Amino acid sequence: MFQLHTAYATELIALAAGIALLVWVSQKEVKCAAAAKIAGYFILVAVLLSMLCTLYYGIRYWEDGYFRTPYGPPPATGMGGMGMMEGKKCPMMEGMMGGKTTEEKGAETQPSKNDHEAHHPQ
Repeated sequence: MFQLHTAYATELIALAAGIALLVWVSQKEVKCAAAAKIAGYFILVAVLLSMLCTLYYGIRYWEDGYFRTPYGPPPATGMGGMGMMEGKKCPMMEGMMGGKTTEEKGAETQPSKNDHEAHHPQ
């Protein structure tokens, strides 16, 4: 929540700076008035789009429950964050383990020197 407020306050400061630049250019005779107007309008458009983005994601995070606790919502699938892998086999891990589970593989998990050289042909 603090980051949302910080972002929004920074956007308000930038909005005020863009408006101040446009007001200053309109009141003074400046050599680079066209460039300053372009910069002022660019700042306004960028800040307004950024404010809309901040507002949108602030509402989304609020609805998802991120602001109910200091650390966000609890994980949906218990401890470890591996809920999506429960009951599924990972082909990469099976290839590394030789199709065996950790219990079946035992303590010997390092390949022998011959296996390693065969893996990296020269």
